[in-house]
Amino acid sequence: MKAGFISFLSPPDYFSAALDLQQAAQKYRAARMPDKALDAWMKAAQCQMTNKDQLGAARSLEQAAALSDQELKDPVKAMALWTDAKNKYRAGGKFEQANKMLLKMAEAAAP
Repeated sequence: MKAGFISFLSPPDYFSAALDLQQAAQKYRAARMPDKALDAWMKAAQCQMTNKDQLGAARSLEQAAALSDQELKDPVKAMALWTDAKNKYRAGGKFEQANKMLLKMAEAAAP
């Protein structure tokens, strides 16, 4: 099927792309492919930020951080992602979620 001329004029659908990327991330994680899952979570967060959905981006970054910490064993990357998620939660007015990010960071930093 060929795409029509009108389809080239419509803007990209970042909302649907973010949903598809989140589903892909969950399936990659279930398939034990954490690197691809992390990449999908990061791309989903990018799409959500392009769509000006800070809270959605924060949730995607939180998932990426948990994946980095638990499966990839990369606490430095997890800390950076949790920090970014915390800032986005705060900007969206979700202070309780921002505090939860701080607690996760403290747990990860504890020996």
